[in-house]
Amino acid sequence: MRASTHGRAHGYTRSVTPDMPPLPRPAEYKTKVDGRGGLVRVTLVGEPHDGHELFIDEKDLPPEIYTAGGVDAFEWWPARLKDVMDGTALGANAEVPPVRYVLRIPDDTREPLYVSDTEAR
Repeated sequence: MRASTHGRAHGYTRSVTPDMPPLPRPAEYKTKVDGRGGLVRVTLVGEPHDGHELFIDEKDLPPEIYTAGGVDAFEWWPARLKDVMDGTALGANAEVPPVRYVLRIPDDTREPLYVSDTEAR
C-alpha cells in the first residue's frame, strides 16, 4: 500500500518498503501548524520508522497513531482503529508488535512530530 487513508485522517507517506523508491512529496504542504488547517508534514521520531514523513490535514491530526512494528513495510492507523487492527495479522503480530507514536508540537518550532513511545518517555 502506498498511502494510508483511515477515516478522516488522510495521510500520505514517502517511503513504504525498502525496495520501493520514495513517493514524491505533495505539491503544497506546510511544515508548521498554525491552527488554520491545510496539509502539514509530520515527521516520525524513534524506531522503527524514524524519519518517515506523513502529510495530514492539520485539523485531522490524530493525537496518537500506531504503525506496523517491522521495517519491511510501513502502515499506520489512528488509535481509534486500534481495536480493529488488533484483530488483523498486521496489528496482532507478537513478533513485531505495533508501535505507538504520540503527537508532539514543540512551542519553539511548531513542527509536528509523532514520537515513538520509547522516545516519549
